[in-house]
Amino acid sequence: MAQRLSESFRSLRIELSLHDFNLGHLFEKLGAKSHAFVIVILAFPFFTPIPVPGLSTVMGIMASFVVFSWYRRQEIWLPVKWKTYILPVKIFSKVFEYGEKYSLKFEHLFKARGQAFLQISLVRFLLFFLILVSAIFLALPLPPGTNLPPALAMAVLSLAILFEDVVLLFLGLLIFCVQAYIICVTVWFLFTKALPYIQSFL
Repeated sequence: MAQRLSESFRSLRIELSLHDFNLGHLFEKLGAKSHAFVIVILAFPFFTPIPVPGLSTVMGIMASFVVFSWYRRQEIWLPVKWKTYILPVKIFSKVFEYGEKYSLKFEHLFKARGQAFLQISLVRFLLFFLILVSAIFLALPLPPGTNLPPALAMAVLSLAILFEDVVLLFLGLLIFCVQAYIICVTVWFLFTKALPYIQSFL
């Protein structure tokens, strides 16, 4: 990536403060091959304390499209209608602000480690699978608080791609396992405990 992560977030924050822009403009600004950074941006709203109902479903589906494009080594593709989706200023101004702030703190830890390993076809498929499943988990209409683990897994795994860092890959794999456990327990609770309880009042 030519720019440092913090510089990319700063550039987006400044531009959003000048005028609204949509997803199509965002992809155009980042470049056709910036799949990993796009997924990081889509995950970042769930690290902020500003909840937006339904946002996780939209971001999860979009991340699925982006990671499919990355795996197929194609430009980022979304339906034309989705590209006109205006980014909510209140949310994304905070996303870019926090992104810049935390990137400045941690980006010096990210570096190319194990590039050859990450280029192995099986490892590339593993990254694709883990990010796709995390995006699907994010898109599910689950209770508040369950969006953070899949968003975090998506972000860390995407940073592993962005910086070609095998350490981030293994960290992302660990987070993925934790989030899979949390989601499975949540779904089990909803179907075995909460749903029968609600039905008893109907």
